[in-house]
Amino acid sequence: MRKRRYFTVSLKIHLYITLTILLVLFGAIAIAYNVTVVRIDNNFKVFAQSIATNYASFVDVSFYSKLKNIIETDEYVDIRNQAEVEDNESLIEDYLIKQGIWQDYVKAKDLLSNYLDNMNNVRYLYIIIFNDDSEYDMYLMDTYEESLYSTGMLEKREEEFDGLTSNDIFEPVINNGEWGWLCSAYQSVYDENGNYLCHMGNVTV
Repeated sequence: MRKRRYFTVSLKIHLYITLTILLVLFGAIAIAYNVTVVRIDNNFKVFAQSIATNYASFVDVSFYSKLKNIIETDEYVDIRNQAEVEDNESLIEDYLIKQGIWQDYVKAKDLLSNYLDNMNNVRYLYIIIFNDDSEYDMYLMDTYEESLYSTGMLEKREEEFDGLTSNDIFEPVINNGEWGWLCSAYQSVYDENGNYLCHMGNVTV
């Protein structure tokens, strides 16, 4: 009888020690995993921000100021909408030729597209105007993956940036939703007079 009791107590002690070791082990694994995930996320945020900041230094503010003034007019908005409905990009091309900026537009699009093609892990690269008085922001330039309709296209702002103005600092954010795991970052660009012009944006994967 005493022997059986001793065996039971001994077994309980061994089970307790085993469970304690397992808990400590799983806790250490969980902590290591979380630390690794945070470190990876931070690395991607730094990388995405460096891409946005680096390309922002290439932006021809003189050209983009002209383009911005053009696409914000009611005349261009009507032409862009008509071109999209009719699936006729030539309407936009003809209008930009008429405004005398088509060749510069092509050069800017080439530069943006070539930069994207030579960057690993960068899925999207674009230039966008954040509107302070609207929840919709306007695309100023996109790569050749997108049609000419993207210039002047309005898109609802991501929830993560609700309440921010064009003069605020947009911290890199990570989304893991219907599009998968994505890291977005932005860098503001100002014209020759120091006025807000646009934001350089990118999405890394």
